[in-house]
Amino acid sequence: MRVFFHQLWGTVYEVFNNLETAYDHYHKALELSPQNSKLLKRIGRVSYKLGKMKEAIKYLTDAVALEGDNGANCLYWLGEAYKDTGAINETLKLYNQALILEPSSIEARIAKGILCYENGKNKEAIESFRQALIFEPKNPNALNYLGLCLEEISEYSEAIDCFNKAINFKDNEPTYHINLALVYSKLEMYENAIKSYNKGEQLGLMTVESLNNKGYCLTNIGKTTDALVAYEVALELSPNDMSLLTNKGTCLQRAKRYAEALGCFEQAVMYNPNDITLLNNKAMCLEKMDKLSEALDCYDKALKIEKKNVILLLNKGSCLAKLGHLERAQRCYDSILKFDPVNRYAWSCKAKIFEDLKDEDKAIECYNKALGLA
Repeated sequence: MRVFFHQLWGTVYEVFNNLETAYDHYHKALELSPQNSKLLKRIGRVSYKLGKMKEAIKYLTDAVALEGDNGANCLYWLGEAYKDTGAINETLKLYNQALILEPSSIEARIAKGILCYENGKNKEAIESFRQALIFEPKNPNALNYLGLCLEEISEYSEAIDCFNKAINFKDNEPTYHINLALVYSKLEMYENAIKSYNKGEQLGLMTVESLNNKGYCLTNIGKTTDALVAYEVALELSPNDMSLLTNKGTCLQRAKRYAEALGCFEQAVMYNPNDITLLNNKAMCLEKMDKLSEALDCYDKALKIEKKNVILLLNKGSCLAKLGHLERAQRCYDSILKFDPVNRYAWSCKAKIFEDLKDEDKAIECYNKALGLA
């Protein structure tokens, strides 16, 4: 009788998430009935939830030994405990054993799928989630993870379908809306993405990544003021995030607020001084502010890192031309044409230099090459 009451109270406290008290009751019951597989499974499960992995593994292993062919649920929880210790192969083995005993176990199939997804086994993950959905077509968690897997292999239409189905079955889960928004942004469906990001925020999920992506989408549809609000909120959470600083700088560039954009790029460069994109953006802001010599220094620094970068060479050439160093500008374009002889933009820039030098014949020759006529 005492075993029954301790087990009963343990169950009640576990249901109400008072795990320490539940653990105490299960432990007292187990002292009276040490070979009780149900008690072993329950105290093992509670031990797992409390982060006591060694105890969880011991209790659940004993439960599996006692339950035998009826131990699918024990195998699942034992797999969960092993997963938290980083024993991936052992975890996968336990999930598979559970599925042999109980092929329709949704929790084991989803757990196996998540394990495969998190460890780069996308094909196996997709198969596991699809099988879970055969047994339970309306499982939103399986649909969400299947969508994530499909997004990774660029199957965007099917991923959108999965996320929308997950949302239909559980509309109040913010991660589903955020995941859907990311796919929309990759498809450049920025208005749809913003709506999904907003829905996720309304439901209480606001991360640095989601705010950054939302800002990117808003920038791309010209809503720079709203984008800057998103970046500012994100930067309060992560002040030194280089991606945020870069995207905020790009947004400010589009708004023609070059001095503020320059500040963002300079701050980002402090964290990654060899990032050629940052150096290029910084240089472009300096050009817009008529600080041509400083811009030229940035282009030179970036080109030391990547000598054959076409964009950098084109921008450096343009900057040199503004400074009146026409022959040096020509050498930038010639550098491009050595490894990319059909680069039309380089030929056009070269032609413009010859125009400025009043050499019409060479200018026409270059324009013809730019047009593919020569």
